[in-house]
Amino acid sequence: MAHMRTNVIFENIDAYAKRMEEKLKSITSRTASLLGDSLILATSIVYLGQFSPEEREKLRSEIYDYLTKVRLFTCNKMWVEIPANSANPNKSIFITFLKDLGLRSIVNKNSLPPVLSAH
Repeated sequence: MAHMRTNVIFENIDAYAKRMEEKLKSITSRTASLLGDSLILATSIVYLGQFSPEEREKLRSEIYDYLTKVRLFTCNKMWVEIPANSANPNKSIFITFLKDLGLRSIVNKNSLPPVLSAH
């Protein structure tokens, strides 16, 4: 009986370790684009407010291209590739970025700055 409990404990520990390894892989891949994403986000908030949604999208794409091709920063492709299931891709990347920083719980999706919206 004790042997069975020990096996269950080890199985649970193994399953937990696998989940943590997957989480670590995810975090590691996301940190690769943290600096580039931060630059695009800061630029969006500081400079793009006066432009129309279409112009913002075009400018973000140009900023993305400059950062990734000229300055060789890694940026998340969500800035330029619209997720198929996203009604508002800019809110999606903003929420993803905040989640990565551990700040998602303090921001309501409806309270995002208009400069990050597509409409």
